[in-house]
Amino acid sequence: MDQPANRRPPGHKQDLLNLADGALARDLYARPSRDEVLHHNVPVRIAKKLALDNDSQIAVGLGALGAVIWRLDVRAGRVEISDSGRQLFTQTLGLDSTCLDESRYGFATHAHPDDRDRILALLANGIERPVRTHFRVIDNDGEIRWIHLKVVHSSQSPFSDSNDDSLWFFAENQTSERAEEERQKRLLADRILATLLGSSLESVEPTHFESRSLIESVGGKWQPLIEAKHIRWIGPDAAPTGRPSQIMGSELLIQIILDAMFENALDALTTNPGLHAWVRFELFEDDESLFLAVSDSGPGVPLIHRGSVFDPFFSTHPERSSGLGLTLARSAAEWHGGTLRLDHFSKNTRFIAQIPKRFRAAIKNS
Repeated sequence: MDQPANRRPPGHKQDLLNLADGALARDLYARPSRDEVLHHNVPVRIAKKLALDNDSQIAVGLGALGAVIWRLDVRAGRVEISDSGRQLFTQTLGLDSTCLDESRYGFATHAHPDDRDRILALLANGIERPVRTHFRVIDNDGEIRWIHLKVVHSSQSPFSDSNDDSLWFFAENQTSERAEEERQKRLLADRILATLLGSSLESVEPTHFESRSLIESVGGKWQPLIEAKHIRWIGPDAAPTGRPSQIMGSELLIQIILDAMFENALDALTTNPGLHAWVRFELFEDDESLFLAVSDSGPGVPLIHRGSVFDPFFSTHPERSSGLGLTLARSAAEWHGGTLRLDHFSKNTRFIAQIPKRFRAAIKNS
């Protein structure tokens, strides 16, 4: 069949650059299949060369996007990235590119503490299907940057040989957009929480209470509900010995945190009860903080969803959940100057709330 007069011959350099720009820089996650690449008569070795070589036009295109590409040889544990790619890495993530040489996932060790475990767990579990996620890094100047990361295994990539075992990484700086989005999410959570409380969060006054009261409250409310569903309850003694800890904060807001964690556990076990279902409640502490943890015997949060569990209205079961429980719980923990996080290295779903024993008003108002 004759080619249209206005179509360039296959393999034209501009076509290769368009392929690299569109398939790699703009959307690595949805790039064309190997057959599509071959259909355009672009040899795999050329496409791979375009991704990793010092091609100034590609570097300019990636730089304009605030993006960088690199490849990890999984077997050798070695990163492949061009010299211009190293410059783009520093420009995009604000980190020295030598972190890529420290270990196969060296860049992830510079992630924000609240995101580090999630990213490392995601990568450690292996990438069988394309993955995209957001995380924060702390750059060389101590500033926080939001990074959109896409990871594709060579088996899903047209840029690798059939016997290749490698991961392709595409990182894009989305600090300006994502930071504002996160700010809006937290504002929304605070407003909803204030509506539930019937007053603004600023008007909530911290008070002193004992950690023992939380154990008694949980034992009186959630233990009977869980056992009534023939789910094994594992928890601390309802009457602990020793001197109880004094906490300064809002007991009501801490109850909201606990309710969200227990509701999440029961929701998971409603879907996948199993033969020996259980829910565990833990309370432990150090000199500075009280820690509350709830875990269950369910299958755990899928890796692909772990970056979204605290987003407003996000739920893996929207037919029976508002998707607000964990969002409001995180807001309640942050009101205390604390945190609520998912334990990414637990075999089961486990949420941990950290509450400072001395109310950190300065953090709340910062």
